[in-house]
Amino acid sequence: MDLAAFETHIRGLVDDTTRPFTCNGSPFCCKVFIVGINPATEGVNIWDYWDAEKGMDFDNWFKAYKDERINQGKRLSVSPSRSNMKIITDELAMEGIKALETNIYSAPSKRLTDLDKNKRFTAAFEFLVSAIKPKLLLAHGAKTNKVINEMKNSLGPDLIIMPTQHLSYQFSKDNARKTAQNILKEFSLSDVSI
Repeated sequence: MDLAAFETHIRGLVDDTTRPFTCNGSPFCCKVFIVGINPATEGVNIWDYWDAEKGMDFDNWFKAYKDERINQGKRLSVSPSRSNMKIITDELAMEGIKALETNIYSAPSKRLTDLDKNKRFTAAFEFLVSAIKPKLLLAHGAKTNKVINEMKNSLGPDLIIMPTQHLSYQFSKDNARKTAQNILKEFSLSDVSI
């Protein structure tokens, strides 16, 4: 599957108000998925930062994301979860491992309880796993881990699932760095090739 076919397929599963994933460049190069329950920030269409030949322009998307949070009157331009994800992805990238950030549900809401039941579908997440075939899922948060455990058998027998607490306020920058190191250790201990 090329990037154009990937885009066509996933856009058929979600609408432009959702955020099915973010990554830097081609999602097919991502060996690690960082998985949450659903995005918290609305308003930045990832497809405005997508190129069917190169993939996602993460840097410009990230700038727009920060601007949108400020425009929405949020206290921080980068959420604590996103800040910790960035630490993890940057640490992994220094070792040549690309990560894709995604969620079980693609539709954004401030809290999961605010997300309409009719927007709680996993088709985009399941497509990403089946199309990209990551080697490891970092599943953060109790709700995420509950859903991942329920889906475990359908995600593939060789997929490494690493559960952790939510990457938000109680998760320090030091914990984010340690998490990245644990992922790297998992890659070195397994038959997973980088």
